[in-house]
Formats: sequence, structure tokens, C-alpha cells
Amino acid sequence: MRAALDEELVYQATKAFWEHIDELHAQGPAFGSITPESGLREINMPLHPGALRYYEEIGLDIPDAARG
Repeated sequence: MRAALDEELVYQATKAFWEHIDELHAQGPAFGSITPESGLREINMPLHPGALRYYEEIGLDIPDAARG
């Protein structure tokens, strides 16, 4: 299923999520610690190519496991 998802669609969805993270943070303190870095910290599987492209674009240190 993952391979069937369009790379550009996943890129745009990932970008939109992080560009509007302040809206999630406003929902309560439990969401305040969610950051791109925290999302990648414990990842142990490859990211979709579209998501990987976004994280590379913003300059995150991406774990080898997330690169596939």
C-alpha cells in the first residue's frame, strides 16, 4: 500500500502537517512536544520517499533505518 501512495502527495501532506503544527500544539500541552525531530528519533522503518524528501529538505538528521 505504501508504494502505491504518490510521492508528491505524501510530500505535500507531510509539509502541510509540519507547517501547521502550531494548530496541533494549541490543542493542549500533550501535543506541545511534537516536533519533526521527536518524530524521527525512534523510527525503525523506512519513510515514504515523499516524507523523506521533506525531512531532507528541512535539514533534519535522518536515521539510517528511516532511509530504507
